[in-house]
Amino acid sequence: MAQLLGELCRLPIEMIDVSKNFAELGANSALLSQFVVRLNALSPPRAATITDVYLYPSVRSLATALGSTGPAPEDGQRTMETSARADARRVALSRRGAGVR
Repeated sequence: MAQLLGELCRLPIEMIDVSKNFAELGANSALLSQFVVRLNALSPPRAATITDVYLYPSVRSLATALGSTGPAPEDGQRTMETSARADARRVALSRRGAGVR
């Protein structure tokens, strides 16, 4: 998974920190779409979706979620990092709507 992400981001494998989120490694939504397609071609234990890369935003968390031999994680199950970012966005958007910058 790290090698595939490295190829798409044009980074050597040594530069891929599996604990960093995809955006920190230079991945954007278009690249992540390609990542999901190519990853699924490798036949992981569970097929990845674009939602998965946002719910599990690092190689380590995605690999753990996809490699699980138990039931697939529910869509509502998020990493703390993703949840914190979502909360920060909601606060920022609510301030923007209230005219506060």
